[in-house]
Amino acid sequence: MDWPADVTELLSHLQISSVHALGTAGGSAYLLACLRGLPKRRIRGAAIVSGVFPFSLGGTEGIPFSTRVAIFLAVWLTPLLAVLIDLLLGRPARNPDTAVFEKAFMRDINQRCETDRRCVSEDTDFRTKFVASVRESLRASSWAFAWEARTLSSNWGFEIEELGLESGKGSGNPKLVIWHGRWDSGNPVGLAEEAGKRIEAADLRVLDEGHLSLVARHRDKILKELVMYG
Repeated sequence: MDWPADVTELLSHLQISSVHALGTAGGSAYLLACLRGLPKRRIRGAAIVSGVFPFSLGGTEGIPFSTRVAIFLAVWLTPLLAVLIDLLLGRPARNPDTAVFEKAFMRDINQRCETDRRCVSEDTDFRTKFVASVRESLRASSWAFAWEARTLSSNWGFEIEELGLESGKGSGNPKLVIWHGRWDSGNPVGLAEEAGKRIEAADLRVLDEGHLSLVARHRDKILKELVMYG
């Protein structure tokens, strides 16, 4: 829960009084922490896209066995997870031949739902930019990736029911929209549905997309709606 303090310091330094906030995948935890810890007037609207939510909510049916193993390692054997990530993606990311990392990255993509596989295969612009982003995040070290996995898989320090986002006209609370893909295999839609039930003011939008295709195909719509909040 120290993240909201960092955001407050950044906003003050930039002399920004309020923002529209978006959290994608693991960024959902940081966005929800801001909704919990920042004054409501500082967030005009918020969106979570393909978000991660606490497993304690339930709705975890369908999570692949490999993902469950990775979560176990993240919580109990974080250094081992870092080593495994480095072997699979970290070393390829440091190879000067970018094709080496893309090949390793596509092995992971091929284990995802058909919607994501097709999206990455057909949308070459999205694939190029996304692969470059992931490669850069792992190029220096795999430790940050492993420790964030541990953070997301552990107790977040607050319950999402504590956000205080009661709905109603004139409440003064920011609007939160949760966008989630029905075929997201890593973050099952059941988790998003449980989160939507427990956050009174949340507006859940479930689309026939996967974890990556939701962002690739609907980012303009998501951003356009987000900036209309507040």
